[in-house]
Amino acid sequence: MKLGGIVVYDLNSDGNISNGRVFHRDDELVADGMTLDTEENLYIALHNGSRQPPRGEIVVLNPAGEVLAKIAPPEGLRPGNLGFGRGSDATSLYMTTLFQWRLYRIKTVRRGHYFE
Repeated sequence: MKLGGIVVYDLNSDGNISNGRVFHRDDELVADGMTLDTEENLYIALHNGSRQPPRGEIVVLNPAGEVLAKIAPPEGLRPGNLGFGRGSDATSLYMTTLFQWRLYRIKTVRRGHYFE
């Protein structure tokens, strides 16, 4: 079974989209929450969507779609949403988990990007 991935599109100044293409594919895990850092790296929470056996990871992709890192959550937990802190906490990546409802803080060397 093929589960998930990320598709990206080009966006013109009128707000029209074109040129859809697969940016990242994972045949075992589905994509959930995402966030960006200031270097335009994309952090994706991936999980199997199942309580048993629980599986998941955070994948970090550069703007070309290449995998920079894979971060394993604590055993038995699936990542759900991701977001960076703000201000002096901008280098903290926050992760919520599914089913066991936890919030984790992961210290990074990157700063989160904010849309204003």
